[in-house]
Amino acid sequence: MSVDVSVLRKIKQMGLFNPEFYLSHYPVTTARGSDDYDEYYSELLEHYLESGWIDGFDPSEKFSTSDYICNYGNEENVEGNPLLHYVQDGVKKNCIRFIEPVITKIVLVRNNSLLYEFVFFF
Repeated sequence: MSVDVSVLRKIKQMGLFNPEFYLSHYPVTTARGSDDYDEYYSELLEHYLESGWIDGFDPSEKFSTSDYICNYGNEENVEGNPLLHYVQDGVKKNCIRFIEPVITKIVLVRNNSLLYEFVFFF
């Protein structure tokens, strides 16, 4: 896959790809365990750009592949890799990289004693 160097530079500068996050969540075999950080970073980023996004993998904690596709798949005509779309077009249009979960907490108390505590994520 050929991606413009300036786009790859933006991904790195914006912190949108985190190799430690990526490898800890998706133990892919392409990471050869290089001692050279730049090579290690490049191998894992290449995996995400070529096939990881198709499998629904997230490149970092700062970008959700599925959230971006759900939000902008049709309206922004996202075809291909959503991270590349975000860096090339979505930033200019103030597109959202991921959806923050809404947390609702319900606590049931009787006679100053905690009975139940429920936490919901939406």
